Amino acid sequence: MYVNIEQMIGFRIPKFFHYCWKYITPVINQVSCNGCLSQQLSEIIFRYNGTYEYPMWGTVFGWILALTSIVQLPISMLYIWFTAPDIPKVS
Repeated sequence: MYVNIEQMIGFRIPKFFHYCWKYITPVINQVSCNGCLSQQLSEIIFRYNGTYEYPMWGTVFGWILALTSIVQLPISMLYIWFTAPDIPKVS
């Protein structure tokens, strides 16, 4: 990505930005998303018709069911990416 940006703008950017884009920004984004998600999930109480509160095991089971269909796409994408011989590996 560092070389591509240099080709687009015509000059070499400082290495600081390269390290920020490659390491610092993804870590900050992941920590922020994990913190927000865990806070939101801990405060949510699922109710049916405003009276019945679902038990925690039911909520966890529902999330597991939902994630089994959502997680298949990234997992299969990574599997194909790392096992296919004709896809170039980017470092």
